[in-house]
Amino acid sequence: MSSAVAGGVPETVGLPYEDASGTVYLPMFRQPVLVYTADNAALAWTHERAVGHGLRVAVYTEDLFKTDHDEDNRAAVRAVATQDLRLVGLTVFGPRNPVDARRGEETASERGSVDRERSSTGAQRRRPGRCP
Repeated sequence: MSSAVAGGVPETVGLPYEDASGTVYLPMFRQPVLVYTADNAALAWTHERAVGHGLRVAVYTEDLFKTDHDEDNRAAVRAVATQDLRLVGLTVFGPRNPVDARRGEETASERGSVDRERSSTGAQRRRPGRCP
């Protein structure tokens, strides 16, 4: 899912790395990337609010597990109305403050059930990862 940010917002990716022996490595994100897990209700809640607030969103739907290439992936998403997407993954990109602000809108009845610490997107924190 982070490939959506790298491909859609190229300024988030830095320059390639090189070690002292001259081996060149792929570039990495210049800012932190946080990974969360959530149930379907929390994914739908986060999607609705992120889209409603004009944040950049990438979706991964259940139907994409049945496709073989990028063109079929886009067709599978295009065939389903927004409210009917069966989300299994979601990426939200935007300035820190608007993304963090979504946390303040959440209510207990909207968020779905989760057992661990909550993130700014209303999803359950699984593993914070920080990329240089």
